[in-house]
Amino acid sequence: MAKLDPRVAIISNDKDFGLTNVGVEGFHSDGNVVRIPHAATLLYCEKSIPGGDTLLVELDAVLAKIPPSLKIQEVNFASAHVENLEHPLAYPHPSTGKPTMFFGLGELSGIYSRNGVKISQAETNTIKYFIEKAIEEVGVYTHKWNSGDMLMLDNLAIAHRASDGTQAGVEDVGLRVLRRVTLAGRQELKRRGNLNDRELYPRACNENKCLVSLSGVSGFESGSGHFVGVAASAELCRYHLNENAVLASLRTLEDAELAKEIVGEVGKPHWINGVKEGTSVREIEWGGVVGDEWEGDYPWDEVSGQPNDCDGVDTEPCIFVGPEGKWFDFACDRKTEEGTTPGPEMTWGGGRRMYNIHSLCEVDRSKIDPLEWPNDNKMKMGNGDEL
Repeated sequence: MAKLDPRVAIISNDKDFGLTNVGVEGFHSDGNVVRIPHAATLLYCEKSIPGGDTLLVELDAVLAKIPPSLKIQEVNFASAHVENLEHPLAYPHPSTGKPTMFFGLGELSGIYSRNGVKISQAETNTIKYFIEKAIEEVGVYTHKWNSGDMLMLDNLAIAHRASDGTQAGVEDVGLRVLRRVTLAGRQELKRRGNLNDRELYPRACNENKCLVSLSGVSGFESGSGHFVGVAASAELCRYHLNENAVLASLRTLEDAELAKEIVGEVGKPHWINGVKEGTSVREIEWGGVVGDEWEGDYPWDEVSGQPNDCDGVDTEPCIFVGPEGKWFDFACDRKTEEGTTPGPEMTWGGGRRMYNIHSLCEVDRSKIDPLEWPNDNKMKMGNGDEL
């Protein structure tokens, strides 16, 4: 018999073959007993039985059905099995930025809290009732397993539960065996902040857009060289600010001046949406149309000979903005090769040290709710003039 991989959970209707009574408690997202829930769940059916179904429901659709009077944006789901473990009931999806939910119904659920204060069991039950009612109104997809099927679920966009039939007796319906692997999440779930909070989200704006620094919410230890790469930085923009926010594309000199302003204010390097090809630059195509509006030379840092691919040809294709708004090339993720430092080393503010790289996000005024637009009394144009 092959050695079992401890990273793969085996789920069954027979305790001699795997874990029983898994997922039947109620609709849930996996990882509701850990601080950072799973990003995805993979299920493979080795042996199927009649009626051994898995039920699935889209969480954004469920959220849209919840009565606004419940104010669930203030409510935290609490685990019944881990003391003091809570997650926001409604929050933005970490990858897409779209509204979603996180909960475990039935015996998975403890007593919820509102604005950090425990609510009553009765109010918790009321909220759970409306979640279950919304699931019924939205409708569920029932996956009827066949041996050899595999499902890949976005754990933070889809809730699921096992049907009662999954635990039918082996003598009646035969043996059911599923194998499950979960993919780790990258961060704790949190509600979206307020773009008007300048301390949390430093920004530089003109009448059409804001460039916003996420340095205030990164949690990086200064000088550690830790950072997320370019692709993950784009996700963080959607997560923290708005589902239509993107990693900043500096298409014009005016855009570059905005970036210089905010990076200079924060005093930390920031990713932008671009890769270099020789000494020219193109935007990274994440589902959009790439235009070339730049006129004149790019503001590469001439003192350090940028762009320089300091670890060899094509080792540093991505771009960040550093001291004086100058551009530097760097690897698109932390460097791990022997003899390299994970983050860039620069002289900035009087001394040379290693830096973290933060996300510089772009928020387009035409793509967000007018109520979310910053209410600064004065905003600056890209050339530094005040509006």
